[in-house]
Amino acid sequence: AAISAAWEVDVWGRVRRQLESSSASAEASRADLEAVRLSLQSELAINYFQLRVTDQQKQLLDDTVAAYRRSLDLTTNRYNVGVAAKGDVVQAQAQLRSTEAQALDLGVTRAQLEHAIATLIGKAPSTFSLAPKPFTLKMPRMPLGMPSTLLERRPDIAAAERRVTAANAQVGVAMAAYFPTLSLTGAVSQNSSAWSNLFSAANRSWSLGPELAVTLLDFGKRGAATDSALAAY
Repeated sequence: AAISAAWEVDVWGRVRRQLESSSASAEASRADLEAVRLSLQSELAINYFQLRVTDQQKQLLDDTVAAYRRSLDLTTNRYNVGVAAKGDVVQAQAQLRSTEAQALDLGVTRAQLEHAIATLIGKAPSTFSLAPKPFTLKMPRMPLGMPSTLLERRPDIAAAERRVTAANAQVGVAMAAYFPTLSLTGAVSQNSSAWSNLFSAANRSWSLGPELAVTLLDFGKRGAATDSALAAY
């Protein structure tokens, strides 16, 4: 029965820089998550505004269809009494059918936008609907000058900055490999050929002391690792 433990004394900052790199990488991943969330929110807003614009276009087309239908009726009546030519009736019919087709295509586009909004908010498209309504939203007025610090709030830029910090810390980790490592180790064991006296004091052995390790020859491994860290940084 034995137990042992070791603790590395972080004399040259290798463990500290490794922890710094890992923490920065975790923060970069968190910023990546925020970037994805912001992208989805932006896509949701774009789809919503496009849907409301589609509603306005649909209303305009519906009014146009009604006007063309009245025009077709008027032209047909004129043709029946011999005032208008057959070509005028055909032209009025073509205008009406073309506008009706545009309105139908616009309805399909609206349904697609509605389904996209449902997906982005986590609902089944079959159970979600947005009733048409007038587009009355007023867009906010943007100031003429924006502070440059506003860029730092972008999650993708924050993630890139954190990755630079992580890469810089990895340079310190690679440089620390040139120096020896100092560890404090300890071990306690109980040795016996019989279970009855396994844990007696006479059968106990222990050790405690420092351990210094240094690599004398690595054929350029540490130098290559340092160059790689610098290149990544």
